[in-house]
Amino acid sequence: MPSISAAESIAENFRYFRVKAIIVKADLSKIEEIMLIFQNVTEKIGPVDIVFNISGVEHPGAIQYVTEQGIDHVFALNVKTQFLVAQQAYKYIAKDGRLILMSSISAHNGIPKNVVYVASKAAAQGMIKCLGYDFGPRKLLSMPLPREL
Repeated sequence: MPSISAAESIAENFRYFRVKAIIVKADLSKIEEIMLIFQNVTEKIGPVDIVFNISGVEHPGAIQYVTEQGIDHVFALNVKTQFLVAQQAYKYIAKDGRLILMSSISAHNGIPKNVVYVASKAAAQGMIKCLGYDFGPRKLLSMPLPREL
C-alpha cells in the first residue's frame, strides 16, 4: 500500500506547477469516509476539478477455491466504491471538472483463474457507461483502460 509520504511527493509535483493538491487518506469501502473526502476537499480548496478513482483489488484463484466472502470483497471495492465515488463527485465536482474511473482491459480479455476480478471489472465498465447518461451534457466521465494510457 502506498505511503502518505509517497502521496505527498506526488502532490508536491502538482504544487510545483501551481496546482492545488491535498492528500486525504480514507477507507473507500465506507460511504461516510467518501463523503468526508469531498466535504473536506471542497472546504479546503474549493470545487473539485479532477477525481481519479483507481480503487481495485484482485482475488485470484480457480473457480473451486473462490468463496462468497472473496466475491463480496472484490465487488464491494471494484464496483460499489466506483459508484459511491461517482455519486459524490456528481455533487461536488466543478462544472468543467472531470471524473476518471479506472477500469481494466481484463474485462474484455479475461485472465485465467481470476474470474471474480474480471467479472467485477466488466460490471464496473457497464456501470460507468450508464453513469455517462446520468452525468449527461456535463461530459465529466471517462473510463481509461491501463493499456490505453
